[in-house]
Amino acid sequence: MNKADFLDPENWHGGPTYELALAWPGGDDRQILQALEALWQVPGFAGPWERLSQYPDTSPIGSTLDRDGSIKVYGLLTLADHTQLGCIVFTILEEKPGNTDTLDWLFIAIYHGMQQKAFDFVYSDQLRRDNLWLTEVDEQYLRIAEHIYSVVPFTVAVIDFEGPVPLDRSSDLSEMVSRCGSGCLLPANNGLEHWSSHDWAVRQSGLRWLPPHQD
Repeated sequence: MNKADFLDPENWHGGPTYELALAWPGGDDRQILQALEALWQVPGFAGPWERLSQYPDTSPIGSTLDRDGSIKVYGLLTLADHTQLGCIVFTILEEKPGNTDTLDWLFIAIYHGMQQKAFDFVYSDQLRRDNLWLTEVDEQYLRIAEHIYSVVPFTVAVIDFEGPVPLDRSSDLSEMVSRCGSGCLLPANNGLEHWSSHDWAVRQSGLRWLPPHQD
């Protein structure tokens, strides 16, 4: 992506964002740091940039986490057809180290401005029918999730437009899967696929994938 497009503020606001969200048991800095390191090794994903103005020169992420705050950096997603989309990468973390009753979340989000520039986003009651490019983004998001899982296995990954995300490890997560309109990726031994009547596909990675509902 040329620098002018990457820096254009119109491309960095508006919703709904389209997100990949990955979760681990809360409170373990090592997991999030390993996931971030793995993210930047995925073919088709570039970065990080702490500030837009640093593009295209990448900037390293520190080796420690501030659990009172949130990591927020920029990345660049390249699809199979070479379409490029700027992304925000950010975290929502459990503030207390070692509290495994909650989840730590890592997000990759594409703002509406980027969607509009690349694909002429169509607002409608049937977003997937009218924005077929979402399938292309899903495939790259799945590649990212599976690569990260191979380095640091997660509890769950969700692909969807922005929305509420469960922040504990038990009842809310089960409820999310049982009514899941999102794309949902789970380890094969998780057991939560039994909460859904929909068909799960087994990916080559061994992860189970429930595609987003088609509106």
